Amino acid sequence: MRPEEPEAVKEYRDRFKEIALQKPPACCHTCEEYTEDGYCRQFQMKPPEDFAATIDACPEYFEEIPF
Repeated sequence: MRPEEPEAVKEYRDRFKEIALQKPPACCHTCEEYTEDGYCRQFQMKPPEDFAATIDACPEYFEEIPF
């Protein structure tokens, strides 16, 4: 049987679980369709800067895949 984990490891795992269950803010910057150069593949254009930063502005938002 494996020895009990140190308290620091338990705290780390608890924080990681808590973060993993949270959804990112739904804006262009966390959308799978938003490219590194600020282009939206869904609408085939660069959205205005203020729109790209607005939370819940896009009905076609698709949460980015984390891998």
